[in-house]
Amino acid sequence: MVIGSTHLDNCSIEKYVPIYLVVSGLAPLMFSGLSCRGNGDVETCCQLICGCFGFLFSFIWLICGTAWVYPTYGVVMSKDFKVCKLNETTGCSHGDCDKSLLRFAFAMVTIDWLLIAMWIGLIAWLIYKDNK
Repeated sequence: MVIGSTHLDNCSIEKYVPIYLVVSGLAPLMFSGLSCRGNGDVETCCQLICGCFGFLFSFIWLICGTAWVYPTYGVVMSKDFKVCKLNETTGCSHGDCDKSLLRFAFAMVTIDWLLIAMWIGLIAWLIYKDNK
C-alpha cells in the first residue's frame, strides 16, 4: 500500500500498477472491518457473506493486477527497453515505470497466486481426507 501510494505518478506505461498495490493493501483492512461480531446465526451468516464477497473481490482484483503487472514487468525489465525522447519514435516505449515499484508489484502478485494455490491444495487435501 505504501509503495503504491508513493509511486502513484511513477508508472506512465501502466497507471494501474500503483493503484493495484494501494487497493490490494486496503482491501483486507476494509473486509476485516465489515465482518460482524457475535455468536448468533445472523452474525455467522453476515461473516460468511462478507468473507465470500471479500474473497471474490480479492480474486478478481488479483486477476486484474496480473493483467497489469506481468506484461508491464516484461516490457520494462527487458534489456532492450528504452524510453522515447524528443523526436525518437521507433524502437522505444512511450512511457516508463519505476523498477522498484514493478519488482515489488511482480513479487506481490506472484506471492498471492502461490498462496491461492496453497489454499486450494489444502482445501482439496481436507476434502479428500474427509471422504476417504
